[in-house]
Amino acid sequence: MGILKQTGASLMFALLLAGTSSCERKQCEDAVCPVDQDLKLSLVNDQNTNLIVSGQIQKADVLFYSPVKGDTLKNTFDTKNGSMLSPMIRDQGLYTIIIGQSTNIDLLVYQAYVPSEFECCSGYWRIDSVFARGEKLPMNAEKDAFLLKVQ
Repeated sequence: MGILKQTGASLMFALLLAGTSSCERKQCEDAVCPVDQDLKLSLVNDQNTNLIVSGQIQKADVLFYSPVKGDTLKNTFDTKNGSMLSPMIRDQGLYTIIIGQSTNIDLLVYQAYVPSEFECCSGYWRIDSVFARGEKLPMNAEKDAFLLKVQ
């Protein structure tokens, strides 16, 4: 009798566990896991002329450096919208942009971890603010890129 009760309890537990994981799997099938946010910068001069759109700065002129990783990170240029897109390293805040032979600009990028709605997604890192030369960078008019003045 004791073995029968134990077997019945084990069977109920197995069914409950199977039902839960099947539900979780179904939820994960519909999940769209967000990716970490990349840094999007518009490089402008003192007259707010976009230096990428005007062709004054080319992709080959700009390096995006991670001192912690000790490496140059790949960046992409969108010449139509005048922005540079660079990947972020999770929970790292210091980066340097090297423009040409003489301009180095240190950036402090503040990121926040945003948990996911789904157990199968790990969450993502969102950029909250960016600082350069001790000042918080403003957003462009479209609110999709940070404006960095280059002299």
